[in-house]
Amino acid sequence: MHTMQIASKSITFFKFFLILWIVFIPLKTVFYQIAWVGLTVSFLGYCFSVRTCRREFKETLTKFKDIIFLFGAILLALVIASLLNPAHQVVHWRWLFSYIFQYFVIFFILLHMYRKNVFTLTFIIKTILAVLFIYALDGLWQLAFGYDLLRHKIGSVAIGLPGPTHNRNVYGMLMAITAFVSFALAIEKFKTLRQKERIFLWALFLIALVDLLLSYSRASWLFFVTASGIFMFFSMKRGLLNSKLLYGSFLLVIGVAVTLYLIDPHLQHRFMQLLHGESSHRLQMWPLAIEEIKKNWLFGHGLVHSLYFLHVVENTRYIQNSLLEILFTVGVFGFIFYTWLLIVVFKQILKNRDILQLGFFFGFLVISLFDHSMIKGSIQLSILTIFAFFVFKERLARAQ
Repeated sequence: MHTMQIASKSITFFKFFLILWIVFIPLKTVFYQIAWVGLTVSFLGYCFSVRTCRREFKETLTKFKDIIFLFGAILLALVIASLLNPAHQVVHWRWLFSYIFQYFVIFFILLHMYRKNVFTLTFIIKTILAVLFIYALDGLWQLAFGYDLLRHKIGSVAIGLPGPTHNRNVYGMLMAITAFVSFALAIEKFKTLRQKERIFLWALFLIALVDLLLSYSRASWLFFVTASGIFMFFSMKRGLLNSKLLYGSFLLVIGVAVTLYLIDPHLQHRFMQLLHGESSHRLQMWPLAIEEIKKNWLFGHGLVHSLYFLHVVENTRYIQNSLLEILFTVGVFGFIFYTWLLIVVFKQILKNRDILQLGFFFGFLVISLFDHSMIKGSIQLSILTIFAFFVFKERLARAQ
């Protein structure tokens, strides 16, 4: 087959697998695995059919020497921790492989294919919004009929909405991201959006807000409040948010929240738990984690498949605090490089002057202190891979 035909087919397959990857990130199914492998293979097909691709890919990599160094240092920390803790070696190396290919390699593939105009920013944003819209509507269906359409997961106002995901905290995080992104885009692009686009974004925001509140995920509520608060503060300082839009948005959020609060006793219960500082066993887990960290504070315990010391705590497998989790896994040595990487990301966001990215950054930091896993959470790490793409794409001069 002619090299141009191979390149064309590779681009088509790449776009297909990119959509598939985004669709299946929240579901943790085999299709997600197929998607990231497909992205890698179609990228290789493209590179082998375009003679300049390998040289240009090296040029792309040279723009991210700091990221490569820091990710390499984090991998080194994981390797050292694994070698020093021989238990569960198979699991250690499987997760290392996952880190390299599912997140690091995919991140650079996305950057390079974007640089080469294989896909556009509009394409990936519309894909993400369409997927989030489907997931948001699925939550409403679950609310109405007791199960979701995509995977027939059970959900109700009594137990919360998990959507098609494996638990309601994951769905809450997904809907917090959906509500924040749609809200921020509706305000940031208010003057340039067409009427249909405004209606779509505000509709997505309202649906996601309802799903978020009824997921009963308190950490996800904190994500939304933190991200939206930071975004609105800097929007006002930049003059993006006029008083009518500010008060209208605020009243809309309060109106939806108060209405649901008044009619849903389960939401009232979860909200009162938040106000009273009910920790859902976190105050039991965190002291245990600190004691374990002290035992191997320099290099950590490695990617332990089951956090053995948590067996005394009911219904938990994760520390549910990223700061403690990183210290437990790779010790102070690895924590230094994780922190360094966060600083690099933060500096790039400031350089981009993007307040949506700024709100997302701090929102994700807040939620990671109370829920989810930044070490072994494939959903969270895949979302962060996409976020990192949006942050660091600004370093690239795109091919014309």
